[in-house]
Order: sequence, then C-alpha cells, then structure tokens
Amino acid sequence: MSRLFTLRLYTDQSLQSAGQVILLSEQQSHYLLHVMRVSAGEIVATFNGRDGEWLASVQIKGRHQTSLYLIKQNRSQMLTPKLHLFFALLKKDPTDWLITKATELGVSVFHPIITRHTIAERAKIERWQRIVIEAAEQSQRLDIPVIHEPKNLSNIFEEWSVDIPVFCCAEKGDTRTFLSLSSGLSLDPIKIGSAIIIGPEGGFHQDELDWFKKFPFVYPVNLGPRLLRAETAAITAIANWQLCFGDMVLRPTASLDKPPSIGVL
Repeated sequence: MSRLFTLRLYTDQSLQSAGQVILLSEQQSHYLLHVMRVSAGEIVATFNGRDGEWLASVQIKGRHQTSLYLIKQNRSQMLTPKLHLFFALLKKDPTDWLITKATELGVSVFHPIITRHTIAERAKIERWQRIVIEAAEQSQRLDIPVIHEPKNLSNIFEEWSVDIPVFCCAEKGDTRTFLSLSSGLSLDPIKIGSAIIIGPEGGFHQDELDWFKKFPFVYPVNLGPRLLRAETAAITAIANWQLCFGDMVLRPTASLDKPPSIGVL
C-alpha cells in the first residue's frame, strides 16, 4: 500500500537500537490493522518524546496484536521552544479544538484555569491526553505536551519563575502587539520560554485585568481590531508568538539532522 505520508505512532516505551521490538497496545493495533489497513512489513514511524523518531516495520501477530521492529533512527530528538498556554476552561468542542490546534502549533504545557467568567464543564484530562498524542502524531512533533490540572486564576503564579514572561491577551486597556514587544524584549525561547494566557468567553473581568498589573513579568497584548472567540484568540496568539519569538524565526541547532519540511495536514 502506497501512502503519501508515513504513519506515526507515539509510544511510552524506550527506543534505543535497531532490531528492538515494540509491542503495541490493543487500541494501536486496531488503528493500524482495521482503520488504516496496514499490511505486514509496511514502514511506519514511532516516537516517545525522548529518543527521537524511528522507522519501523509492522509485524502482525494476530487479529488484534501487532508490534514494531525498529529499523533506524529517522530524526534525533530536538530541543524546541518552551511555550506554556494558560487557557480558561471552555465548553467541550471548543476546548478539544483549541488543544488540538495548539499542539500542532507547538505549545509545550497546557494550564487550564478557572476565571470569574468561566462557565465550562469540568476538565477532562484523560481525553485531552489522547488529543495531544493524536495531534503530535499528525503534525510531526517529536514531543508530547504536558497537561496540568485546572487552577483558579489567583493561584497560577504561586510557583512561577519571574524570569518567564507571560503574554496576557486582553480585550481592553493599555496593550501592545507581539511584534512591538519583540523588538525590545530579550527572550530565550529554548532555555526559559514564555507563556500566553487567554481568558474565557466574555473575556477577563476588570478586577482580573487589574490583578495582572501586579506582576512585572506579565505583558498585556492585543490581537488586532476584531473581537475573537476565546479559542480563536488562543490560536492567533500562539501563531504571533511563534512568528516573533518561537521556531518560526529560530533555526533548530539541537540536532544534526535536517528537520522535515512541514506542510498542511
């Protein structure tokens, strides 16, 4: 079977050497055999967030059991920009969409938060973990984002380093653009990174916007003249950050391998 793109599978197992056999879960086996109709001997890629990406041959041991025979390392593990996303809990579909697209755009750590105007359902961490894995598999990422348990807005900076800048997307008040900040803000996205914080439907309460002013590492930013939905604002902010500070302006130096050319999924 000829495929335009090599299938990619995440595993939590160590990937160390050619000839190693990786036993897949029943769910992964079902996906390969019955969804993607993979044949024995077909080449797929696998990664674990630590040991780079490996090409492997599919071995079929039964109707519901498959394994991967590692052939060679295809890409070395690379250091990537550290980007935290604080986002107010939204309803199910907008949150799932936000997490998918933010993973594709390179968010490293997700921090769900509860604000004055939050009206969403409770967090579904287990489902979100599945979503980030699928998005990482499809977007050629070599790492898997971390997802934290929700916190109240007033507690999010309790263990935060003052060296990590936070870009707070605000609908009103004295704000700047990411572009204007990039000309004067010295930022190491690999070693230190930074964060973006997005409010809920309806935006932050004025008391919350005033509270942010207490912290010198918080930079209020705007996303242009249009009023955006919360999930759209998050993706717009991430794209702006990547263009001004992230891997859209940095040439990867942590790996000797040439990174793949990424197109549209």
